[in-house]
This record gives sequence, C-alpha cells and structure tokens, in this order.
Amino acid sequence: MTADRAVAIEGCDMANGPDLTSVAEIVDGRVINVRHVPRQHRYDPTTLAGAIKLRAWDCGIPLTRLAPLVGMKPDSLRQRLSKTRGKRALQPWQVTKLAIALGLEVAALHRLAAKHEGWKV
Repeated sequence: MTADRAVAIEGCDMANGPDLTSVAEIVDGRVINVRHVPRQHRYDPTTLAGAIKLRAWDCGIPLTRLAPLVGMKPDSLRQRLSKTRGKRALQPWQVTKLAIALGLEVAALHRLAAKHEGWKV
C-alpha cells in the first residue's frame, strides 16, 4: 500500500448520519487521518436495488457477502440488481432470504421486487 493513498473503511457510520462514509489515510500501517465524506452514490429506498443496497450498507454487509446466501457468485447479486437487468432479477425465495437476512419486511421487499420486474402493484 502506498503512503499517500486513502482507503475506504467498510461499515456504517450511523453517528454522523446514513449518508456519510469514513475514509482513513494509512501511512506505514498506521491510521493518521479519518474523515467523513458524503457517499458518491445515492440509492432510492423505494426501489428493490436501493432498499437492499441501503440496508446492507447500514448493516455494514457488502453485497458480495450476501450473494452466497441466495445461491449466487459474489458479484452476481450486484449485477442482478442493476437497472439494466430488467425483468426476473431475483426469484421469490431469494427475495425472502434477503429480507430476512437484512431485517427488512418480507412483504414490502416482495412488492418492490414485483415493481422491479414491471408489475403494477
């Protein structure tokens, strides 16, 4: 690791609000400066991808760790939730498992999944 490179720390900084993330500057293996910066991407909690990504971010769980829970390769969940994926992003059992793992309301997440697939709910 180079001396002047900032490294993003995984996790949620709820004390300073949900829209901030911590960035630490590490020099010679020691943290010398920690600052809180706004996240670069804002997710809409009224969409399937936004609800899952925001809740996972709040819990400090990367999507790559959630993917095996629903039988996917580490990067597949992010791809399935992308806007270009379109219909049939996730199977109903996968939506249920994600809702339980993230502590979200199962019925609400299923409604978001139906909207994601183009259903009028």
